[in-house]
Amino acid sequence: MKRVHGKVGNMRKAVDWVVYPGEREQDGNKVLFVQSDKRALAVNVETRKGVLSNGKGHPGFHTVSKMMVQLGQAKVIDVPQEFIDQCVEGQAKSGDHIGGGVYIA
Repeated sequence: MKRVHGKVGNMRKAVDWVVYPGEREQDGNKVLFVQSDKRALAVNVETRKGVLSNGKGHPGFHTVSKMMVQLGQAKVIDVPQEFIDQCVEGQAKSGDHIGGGVYIA
C-alpha cells in the first residue's frame, strides 16, 4: 500500500497515512480514503471536505462515515489541497503490488 505523510484537522503532528487503492463514489462525488494508526479520513476530492475520525478507532469507519459524524465520533473538516494531491498521487496504479500477493488490475 502507498503511504503519504501529513496532518489534517486538529492533529498536533503529521503522521503517515495509508492510501486505500481507488476512489469511491459517494452521493455522486469522488471520495478517497486514508488511514493512520489512530485516525481514518474520508475526503471528497472536489469539495475538499473530509470526515475525520476522533482517534478512538472504528474498523468500519469508511462504510459508516456519515453516521460517525451524527454520533459525534467524527467531524467534518476542510482538507488542505496539498494533502489531497499527495493522496491522489499516492494511490496505487494498475500493476502495482500492494501486499500479500495482491496486485492492482
